[in-house]
Amino acid sequence: MRKFGLLLIAASLLAAALVWLARGERSVQAQDSAPPPAVPVAAQPAKVQDVPVYLRGLGTAQAFNTTVINAQVNGMLVAEPVAEGQEVHQGDIVAQIDPRPFQAVLDQATAQRAEDVAQLQSAQLDLNRYQELAKK
Repeated sequence: MRKFGLLLIAASLLAAALVWLARGERSVQAQDSAPPPAVPVAAQPAKVQDVPVYLRGLGTAQAFNTTVINAQVNGMLVAEPVAEGQEVHQGDIVAQIDPRPFQAVLDQATAQRAEDVAQLQSAQLDLNRYQELAKK
């Protein structure tokens, strides 16, 4: 049994020595190998000229500056005097809404006011008349 244990230890040491030697040879071979051959390069003198550049591809473009325009009223658009992408400034008209519905509402309100003024005058006349009758 003791011989078997010694034999096992000797075999382990022998295997370790072989592994160590094999590693050392590989590292020596890696150091001794020559670098790969150089790649030939063609050189020409530099010159100035226009070079046509064509970029073709699919993608999207996004503007650096964007803004959101909110209408104060709703309605049908009649005209858009500003083209898409055009630079606009404060006070520029960017869209024109159909004014006819708003004009109709204004006319109705004006007529209603005139009617209310007429009723007020009639009520004031009635008040004056009733006050005179109450005194008599």
